[in-house]
Amino acid sequence: MTDASYKNVRLDASGKSVLYRGRVFKLMKKAVTSVEFILLIGISVFIVVLVVNFSIYNIFNPALNQSNSTSGILEERTACFDVDCGDTCEGNLRKHSAVCEDGTCIYRASETCTYGCSNGVCLPVDPEVTFDTAMPAAPRVDFYAFVNDSTGADYRGNVSKYYWDFGDHNITVTDVYYMEHTYGGPGEFNVTLSIIDHFGNQAATIGPVVVT
Repeated sequence: MTDASYKNVRLDASGKSVLYRGRVFKLMKKAVTSVEFILLIGISVFIVVLVVNFSIYNIFNPALNQSNSTSGILEERTACFDVDCGDTCEGNLRKHSAVCEDGTCIYRASETCTYGCSNGVCLPVDPEVTFDTAMPAAPRVDFYAFVNDSTGADYRGNVSKYYWDFGDHNITVTDVYYMEHTYGGPGEFNVTLSIIDHFGNQAATIGPVVVT
């Protein structure tokens, strides 16, 4: 056998010649090396894409930045779902100028209310307090407190404590707007009613009560 294109001739068990080309094995080895290189490049690109996407998500996802307050500008993010973001209160703090972005209410400004905040509105003035009486069975007197804001709206829902001084050295503190008191006998008594609201504002009134 003199064909120069074949190399590495050997015999099998039957004595027949088995021919193969050394070039074929070299080409196969090179092909395997190329596939490994392509796989390595693909895995590297995949990892880079994951890292970049995660970084962008951290930067732009609203839920990751719950609040940020700088120089009086407030950014607080709470959930909203296709609804307008109204002004809201947190203690005496009124948060406003909100927008809904991607399901999140973003409050961009805030102010401290002098007389407290209610339903997203700063209360305009100190609450005004008065009381009325009834005498179903003297010397027992029924007292009823009335508390309004400057617009005349009922403010009793914001009152935390009522302080009743019945003018006979008896004082009662309660969290409801009505009270019963029995005097020791007939006479005229100066009754003082003081209140304090949930925001720390106070108001008081004084008036005579005649017991017959």
